[in-house]
Amino acid sequence: MKKYLFVGLILLQIAVIGFLSIKIFKQQKNILGKTSINTISKDSIVFSPTSSLKYFYEPQANSTEKVTKDWLPYEPVYTINSDSLNERFEYPTTKPDKTYRIIALGDSFTFGQNVSTEKNWTELLEDELNKNLSCKKLDKFEVINLGVYGYDSQYEIERFKLRGAKYKPDLVIWTFTDFERILEKMMPYIAEHKKEAEKLEKQGIYYQNWNDARENPKKEIGKEGFNEYLKEQLEKFDEIYDKSLLLVTLPANPIYINTLNKFVSQRKNTNFFQPSIHWDQKEYFLPDMHFNVLGHQRMATEVFEYLTKNKIIPCQ
Repeated sequence: MKKYLFVGLILLQIAVIGFLSIKIFKQQKNILGKTSINTISKDSIVFSPTSSLKYFYEPQANSTEKVTKDWLPYEPVYTINSDSLNERFEYPTTKPDKTYRIIALGDSFTFGQNVSTEKNWTELLEDELNKNLSCKKLDKFEVINLGVYGYDSQYEIERFKLRGAKYKPDLVIWTFTDFERILEKMMPYIAEHKKEAEKLEKQGIYYQNWNDARENPKKEIGKEGFNEYLKEQLEKFDEIYDKSLLLVTLPANPIYINTLNKFVSQRKNTNFFQPSIHWDQKEYFLPDMHFNVLGHQRMATEVFEYLTKNKIIPCQ
């Protein structure tokens, strides 16, 4: 009798363990099913036939995207307006009277990757300008965000030509975070190795395909080549935009900083600013090294202070 009772208890334990294992597996499967490892879904990206660049892309106009990643402490939502901009508002092409209009150019740090649209530093800067800067001849400030994840300087200029120039900005804030990126050379490799990169991201290894895609250009042209590429793009932008310009960058190789400084010294109404945010200040960054909400708040505050202290905005 005791023997049968012992066997029964063992079988019961096995059944319980099996039931719990199946339940845990299903829960994990559901979690993984809800986790997007893409920055934004492929359905929310449009490759533009109007661009002279072979791989030029933009966010899908009039779209909303919820980003769910298992390592994010929240679920950010991007709201893309009718002009494919990560914005809360629509902006008329004709600038309203007594309005000072700023355009923000850049990559994912300007777009606001992995934070909701309203928490992006460009949106916060717009709010801070309207709340804390009083000008006799100005009633309103607009900050229009042209940033797109993954862009290099050539793509940012193309974005300005296609989307930004028509807004006739009074100031352009152009933010740089990665100088060693030439998308026209990288995009074929990125597309080919997308699935491998997705597997690595599940393991906490981010943007491996981007890093690998840069290896051939690095071997081919090196830092001097990337620096020449930067010079060419700055000159091209100067040909299409001649008003006030603020260049902004986080810590970077001195070779690129020197190029930006030289450009600033030779161009009228041009300034260069480096925020006091450093890559090792983990409190401002997400695990993938993009700004978190606090990082965007800090960026907005520092840009606002620079603009006002240096009187970049004419406010008489």
